[in-house]
Amino acid sequence: MNLSDVNFLAVGLAAVLTFGLGALWYSPLLFARAWMAGHGYTEADIEAMQASMGPNYAISFVCWFVMAGMLAMIAPHFGDSPGAIFGVGLHMWLGFSATVGLTSNRFSNKPLSVWLIDAGYQATCWSTPAPRRGFLQPATALTSVENRDSVEREP
Repeated sequence: MNLSDVNFLAVGLAAVLTFGLGALWYSPLLFARAWMAGHGYTEADIEAMQASMGPNYAISFVCWFVMAGMLAMIAPHFGDSPGAIFGVGLHMWLGFSATVGLTSNRFSNKPLSVWLIDAGYQATCWSTPAPRRGFLQPATALTSVENRDSVEREP
């Protein structure tokens, strides 16, 4: 699949949903307190960090946009069903994100709990484009409808 085959509207939507999931994941409703404790941050530290988060949020959004775009290009080679895309996303997380994140965690002397929170978010993000794709087809599938059909016929 080529970059020109990717439906960037759907990729953008996937990035927005992933970004929104991060807001929930790292909120006090879910894992904010445990994540802060694992890093040794206080409420004052978080308030100071949030004052200059704009560039970090922008970089994070671009990263999730790239991830969704790459998944849109790679996943159809393994099947176009939500289950196939879920499997590809989960394998990509396990092979790349989880391993790099765990290595970084171990060498940064952070508690394993911090990695588990971050890795759980990343695994969810890598694997949830599949259900989103299933709900959004055909109008906003990760690949355009006309090109998706040609990918399925490729040997």
